[in-house]
Amino acid sequence: MAPRAWRQDGDLRDHRLRRRSEGLTHRPAVAATAIQFCHVVWRILTDRPLHAHTPRSTPRPRTDHELST
Repeated sequence: MAPRAWRQDGDLRDHRLRRRSEGLTHRPAVAATAIQFCHVVWRILTDRPLHAHTPRSTPRPRTDHELST
């Protein structure tokens, strides 16, 4: 995923080109971009719930057994 991300236009490509202009060779620049990519993925996974819980609109009726306890 990371090589494809830094080849397409976008933030990760800009990040890689910026690191290359700072004097990093190919491998360290790609590694830095992969780390940035991991940060983006982590942010997506932790900021948005994967499965949103939708509560029932009406509560389930209680059984006689539940009422007696």
